[in-house]
Amino acid sequence: MTPVSPQAYARVGGALYVVVFVLAALSMGLQSGLIVSGDAAATASHILASQSLWRLSVSAELLMFGCD
Repeated sequence: MTPVSPQAYARVGGALYVVVFVLAALSMGLQSGLIVSGDAAATASHILASQSLWRLSVSAELLMFGCD
């Protein structure tokens, strides 16, 4: 088996860093429209009304943490 060069590791790390950045922006953008600061009832009603967006944002966060 041939050894993997440090440059290959750097490229994979850089690509994962870009993925983390994109997923973080996506997650924060989706959640900012659903979360109401200081009003838990309004936040809960927004989440219940847009469950698919909330699930997408949580999935993006989980993928981001996995890439991190």
